[in-house]
Amino acid sequence: MGLFDGPLIEIQAFLDRMEQRGLARRLCAVPVDGWRCPAPQVVLREESALELGSTSSASLNLVVWREEQPGDRDEIVLVGPDLPQLAARGIAQPLALVVQAWVDLEPDRHYECHRQLREATYRLGLRGMMLRCLPGRQSIWCRIHRRSLSDGLDAAVLGSAICAALHDLPFVTRARVALVTADREVMEQLRPAAALVLDITEALVKMHESAMALDCDSCEYEAVCDAVDDLRRIHTRLVRGDEP
Repeated sequence: MGLFDGPLIEIQAFLDRMEQRGLARRLCAVPVDGWRCPAPQVVLREESALELGSTSSASLNLVVWREEQPGDRDEIVLVGPDLPQLAARGIAQPLALVVQAWVDLEPDRHYECHRQLREATYRLGLRGMMLRCLPGRQSIWCRIHRRSLSDGLDAAVLGSAICAALHDLPFVTRARVALVTADREVMEQLRPAAALVLDITEALVKMHESAMALDCDSCEYEAVCDAVDDLRRIHTRLVRGDEP
């Protein structure tokens, strides 16, 4: 089994259900160069048109990849209302962001892939958007300035910016971004996939950052490593000293 095959099956099943219910739609990619801003963005609450994934709503952030050749172009999928429609409901709204990359990795670069994909997703530099992420909690939170929303910042811009950031990495061949803005009940359907992703990424990080991870008998991630073939292979290479 590939590293994220299990959660990817769950994610695809979720998207299929949403499409069957008429809640999911594909968005066309748009140019984002005009939205780029090198300076860190600070958006005060009183300046905000929208606050996504705040503590008063629901938040979820998943970053996964697969090592196989892609079939088509990048995809942006929106499950729920677009950003202007969300803002009309009130400032605090839920957000789940599911980022999937197709990658062509050099041998034994799984940890670097995880770290670089995560950082690329978090560092978008969009004008009028302040973004914060807590990987250990799988949460994402952002504020969008009123002016940026009126200028056209929407789900297509956000999804396109994420795809562009991923393609800045030389090993990414394709990307799919799913933005889930539907209610909490819909978002909670992603929790089983999120739990699997968290177990896999935490096991991967521990293998590389803690020598104790090489001792299976004392590691809390032994079960997930036994279930995921790629994690077992990574562990074996680390024990041999093959993987950086």
